[in-house]
Amino acid sequence: MEYSTADLRNLLSVAKKLRHLAMDTPGTLDRQLYVSAADVLEKRAGWLATHLPEDGDAEDDSALHQPVDLLV
Repeated sequence: MEYSTADLRNLLSVAKKLRHLAMDTPGTLDRQLYVSAADVLEKRAGWLATHLPEDGDAEDDSALHQPVDLLV
């Protein structure tokens, strides 16, 4: 099965939402369940990051991600 960066982003997004839910949940057992699920998703995302296909067309992505001029 081939994975993409979108899959990686989705896993991390769900993990982030679970962590926010855990902070907002009063019950200790529920909080532990949400944090444990987030940990598992983050570990899976870490594995997935090392198994993404090589991107040979990195220069072509520059058109999709234009540089931003930002003065602070």
